[in-house]
Amino acid sequence: MGIMLYTMLIGKLPFDREKVSDKKFIENVIKHEVKFPKENKLSTEVKDLIRCTLKKNPKDRINML
Repeated sequence: MGIMLYTMLIGKLPFDREKVSDKKFIENVIKHEVKFPKENKLSTEVKDLIRCTLKKNPKDRINML
């Protein structure tokens, strides 16, 4: 859900996919926190929601229930 929300609001994927191997892309997703472009004026609440849905450990993600 976090990847879809980020992509809808920013217009691109949260993790750069260009010019890297599949293995390197997966490493980037696992190691890095999501970054928001400076030119996008998303509210703090929206950024927090996206970060909460993109936690690596599913148990740490926001509970939608």
